Amino acid sequence: MNKIIPALLFTLLSEMVFAEDSIDELTKQCNLGNAQSCNLLGIKYAEGKEVGQDLPKAIEIFSKACDSNSSEACNNLGFIHSGEYPNFIDEAKSYEYYSKSCSLGHGDGCFRVGLCYDMGIHVAANPETAIEYFTKGCDLNNPNACNTLGISYGNGEGVEQDFVKAAELFYKSCDLNNPIGCSNLGVSYLNGTGVEQNGFLANELFFRACNADYSVACKNLGISFQKGINIKVDRNIAEAYFKKGCALGEESSCAEAERMANNRPAKIKK
Repeated sequence: MNKIIPALLFTLLSEMVFAEDSIDELTKQCNLGNAQSCNLLGIKYAEGKEVGQDLPKAIEIFSKACDSNSSEACNNLGFIHSGEYPNFIDEAKSYEYYSKSCSLGHGDGCFRVGLCYDMGIHVAANPETAIEYFTKGCDLNNPNACNTLGISYGNGEGVEQDFVKAAELFYKSCDLNNPIGCSNLGVSYLNGTGVEQNGFLANELFFRACNADYSVACKNLGISFQKGINIKVDRNIAEAYFKKGCALGEESSCAEAERMANNRPAKIKK
């Protein structure tokens, strides 16, 4: 399994109690030192919600909240400097803010620091250190960290290969509503790696992940319906799943959908 870097949206509060507050109210509360309000206000400026997009203003506001030890705001600063916005790319700052976010108990911050060590971004690549941060992120219930840690155990990267541990981590990631984790758990059940082989359960997990728009899971369902893997063969359904995988950006699904369309038997004219 290959590691996939998930897209990151700005980190909101785990309790969205201030999410619907107006710009004026958030500004007032932020000026009074409420770091949660500052984080939400920064998101509005960063995304251009209710105000024109103003990234320098967002950075200023996130910095104020991060200085007050808002893990969400520190994580958002890491995101801004990580590459999403070309004019603000700064790997050193991104690493610094993700590290602080992690130290404040933010699971995604730990996951992102792990990626830095895994991929050699700003720091020398170090698989063992990456594992430490993925483990910390997973312990903080970050689903991406659990999934990536599961892949590391499955591939034996930075740790001794352990398929049982990998499946356990995929299960936790899936339980935390990560469709990639669900799909990877499905592959474990399909192949019987770390768990007792169960093709029916594998397809159920692929359904769940595909319904959450994970392209690879849609492709896997297409293969199951195409080849009758613990499910009745149905070319039309298989083609539909390949098309969905294709629409979601999975290139091999595009080729298979096209091949199936070209080879479809002609309908009998009445």
